[in-house]
Parts: sequence; structure tokens; C-alpha cells
Amino acid sequence: MRFGILSDVHSNLEALEAALKWLDGEKVDEIVCLGDVVGYGPNPNECCELVRENASVTLLGNHDAAVVGAMSTEYYYDAARVAIQWTRRQLSPENLEWLFQLPYTHRRESAGVSFFHSAPICPSGYFYVVFKDDAQAHLRMYEKLTKVSLLGHSHLVRAFRLSEGKAKEGMVSMFSSVGRPETNSPCETEFSLFTQKMIDLFFPDGLSEKELACRVLQYILYAYCAGRNFTPRKRLHHKTPAQAYADTRVPDEEKARVKEILKDLSRRVQEQAAADRRRCAPATLQLLTDSFPDLGLTDPKDTYIPSAATYGLDAASEAIAIFRAKKEAGTLPEDHHERYFLGITRNVAFRNEDQITYERLLDLRAKAGDLVLKPLVEHDADLRSSLAPSDYRAAALDLALCSQAAVDRVFWRRRLLAAFEELPVPQRPDVGRTIARRIANQTRIPHRERDHFISLVARTAVPLAA
Repeated sequence: MRFGILSDVHSNLEALEAALKWLDGEKVDEIVCLGDVVGYGPNPNECCELVRENASVTLLGNHDAAVVGAMSTEYYYDAARVAIQWTRRQLSPENLEWLFQLPYTHRRESAGVSFFHSAPICPSGYFYVVFKDDAQAHLRMYEKLTKVSLLGHSHLVRAFRLSEGKAKEGMVSMFSSVGRPETNSPCETEFSLFTQKMIDLFFPDGLSEKELACRVLQYILYAYCAGRNFTPRKRLHHKTPAQAYADTRVPDEEKARVKEILKDLSRRVQEQAAADRRRCAPATLQLLTDSFPDLGLTDPKDTYIPSAATYGLDAASEAIAIFRAKKEAGTLPEDHHERYFLGITRNVAFRNEDQITYERLLDLRAKAGDLVLKPLVEHDADLRSSLAPSDYRAAALDLALCSQAAVDRVFWRRRLLAAFEELPVPQRPDVGRTIARRIANQTRIPHRERDHFISLVARTAVPLAA
């Protein structure tokens, strides 16, 4: 089985077309895209369509997630944030919906390969694997890894071998970016620098194969670094980067000015934290404060609770339920649980916003007499007139889970919830459990859509106002 791997296309159409042309000549059996189809570049729609057409598996990268609102853009630097906002406006509804349903990971047991966009230890956290210690952290989940794990995200070429005993070996690979490689010089330049800056080679007799390989690698790395750091640059007044760095001395006045800037930034952070706490609803703060000890979480600096509370009561309560379920199932990461909980809360809030936006759009289309909704409305009227209430709820649930089009599923979901609200409040929890079990067992719809559906059923079954 030969896999062609794409990663971090970042809307670079020319690079993607060149990569696909090369893969076509290699006669690969299957093409897999490790995520970040969009971001930075000028051709998001064209790249989405090419990847959809050629790749059998595509994962959700952090830029893809930011574009569809599945993660916050506050962690991106300004240029990336502007690119994400621009991309969101350019993408067609079909490509936005396609990106929204992409998975974080894909596992191919028959080939012994797993695919990730970022660190396997927490795929939705989008952590980097760049250094040896980053790869070493994955030993704690060694038994869960396949023989080979492929990931992108860093735009760098890396390979790490993990071993535990002599029974198994695992590999974490870092694929160079198609669309936005981190190196600023073309490959030809790097190789020419290799010949220009190479020191005298010395290979003593009696070296083992491993020692010989280490020495060759040492010379290659020296040549690369010498080519980049010991070449005079015009923008540095014909000094080499190494000379320019050595000649640079930071005056005491500049150090003092930077310290004052850092103090001011620290003050602003504290003021922002206080402002976040003031604008949080007291009920949400109290719920999180009471729930943190039960979940085994701590917040000594009073940062995570106010941050999570800013996303609202619905997101906080659902995040508590998700975290508790993951804890009981033993699927939490090994550490950084507070940060992980905050990530869950943020993702739930953004997902709910996307779903609400979609449903409001559905309202507008219904008011406009959309022809797509007309047959759905007629079908709903036929069901209501011919079925008993319990049978109508069952039929609406089937259609909400099994319809092919997303707009159809949202329509029937809303009809089911409306019928569910007609039940007396004491009867709702039992009926809601039955509905939730049906939803959880349905694998034909995206998992985020299932989670949101279950959340809506729970809110209807036990309204907070009650």
C-alpha cells in the first residue's frame, strides 16, 4: 500500500497542483491530506475542491478549524488572523460544510498507520511535535499508537522513533508543508551553499556504520548552518548574520524600556482578567466553582474559571458533562486538564454559535418561502395529520438522523424538539433518554452534530429555568 501524503496546503493552488502532479507520476494507491487545506493563500475554494476530488481522507487542521469557528483565533498572530477572516468570507457554503465535518484523526489498522494533523497525544489541542522531548511525551500512550503515525502542522521535516522494550517500534513523522514551508530559501540554494561552505572532511578508520552516519549528518548540518549564517548579506551591510548578531549589544536604556513594557502588559492582563470576571454571569461562575473540585480540577490563579465562564452557562454546563464523561471513560489526556477543559468549553461555545447561525438561516429561508423547504413542510403536515404524537416523534427522529442533506436534518430536528416540548415536563427525562440513546448510536452524521443534538434534547428535557 503506497500512500501519497499532503499537508498544510494553506490555499496555495500552484504548490498543490505541482504536488498532485508529482504524486500522479508515483502511482500511489491513495492520497491522504493531513489538514490545513486553507489559510494564508489566495485560493481556498480551488484547493478545497482539488483536495476533495483527490484525497480519500482529509483531516481537520487548526486553520481549517479556525475558519469554520471550531476554535478561537485569539492564539494566532495578526497576519494569520486576517487570513482566516478573509478565507471565511471567500469559501463557498459547500466547502465550509465540508471543512466543518472533517475528523481530527484517521486510523488504518490494516496498514498499521495513523494520521494526525498535530500531536497525537491531544489532536484537538493542536500541539506541535518539533523536538525530541515532544515525541518522548507520547511514550505514555505508546500502546495506543500504531506502528507508524504521520502528522503535519509544524511545516518541518522530522522523524522520531519511539521504542518500548524490543517488541514494538513506532514512528512519528513530520511532513514538510506543501503550501507554506518554513524555510525561506529554495532547495537549490541550500544545496549550492553546501558546496560553497563545506569544511574539510575527515573520516578516521574503524568507524562503525552508526558513527559514520552521525559524522556525515554532522557535516551536512554544519554546511547548512554555515551557508545561512556565514554568508554576507546586503541588508546587514555586507556582514554575515553571525557577525551581525555578535556585534549587537542591547543598551541598558533599551532593557529598562522593555521591562516597563512587560510590566504594562502584565497590568493589562490582570485588568482583563478582572473585567472577564465582572462580566460573567454569577450563576455560571458558581456552577464552575462548585464543579471544579468534583472534576479534580484546580484554579489557584483564578484564570480558568473566569475564562470558561465568559462562554456562557450553556457551554459551561455542557463542557462539565463532556469532561466528566471523558474522565469516567478514561479518555482524558495525562495532564493539563484545566487547559483541556477550557478548550472543550470554547469548542462547545463556537459549535453552538455555528449551529444557531445555521438554524437562524433556516428561519430566514423559511420566511422567504424557500422551495427547498416547501416539500419538507408538506411532509411534516402529512405526518402530523396521520400519526399519533408518539409515532410522530419517532418518525421525526428517524428523519433527523437519516436524511442525507444537512438542511433536512436540521428541519426535522427542530420539528422533533417542538413536539418534545409539548410533553409534560415530568415525562420529558425518560423520553429524552430514549432519544439520546438513538442519537448516540447513529454514526451516519458527524460526531459534532450528534453532540449538539444530544445537548438540545437535554436542554429541552430539563430546562434550566425549571
